[in-house]
Amino acid sequence: MGTNLRFILKRFMQKENLIVLSAFILVLGLTVTMIFLTREGDDTDEDTVPERIAEEEFIRASTVDEEGVRTHTTADDCWFAYEGRIYDMSEVLQDIQGLEEKHCGRIIEDELSETVLQEIAPYHIADTYESTQSDE
Repeated sequence: MGTNLRFILKRFMQKENLIVLSAFILVLGLTVTMIFLTREGDDTDEDTVPERIAEEEFIRASTVDEEGVRTHTTADDCWFAYEGRIYDMSEVLQDIQGLEEKHCGRIIEDELSETVLQEIAPYHIADTYESTQSDE
């Protein structure tokens, strides 16, 4: 085993192999450096987003219009809007008493009970675009 190790080290230490190894280490080092530099500059703070794009575009990007809600109409893919807030009830619709599949894909205008409102609160995913416009 000792002679095999010496043979491998001797062969490895040849000039051509050292050049290839040095080039590999250099490329690896540059790659790691680029990854860290890219991540450092990518720490986007939510407060700076509106400064980079127009306020209207930011509002559009962070809200869903009512037509977007209307595409989620089944119990397996159930969204609805209530008082300007959008809820994704896909996984829990059958667990909440007072909600049914008929609510999916709709803008609910009927009054929801306080109990239902508490149960759906964790599933609020966005606001409607229309509700952000009426606040102004």
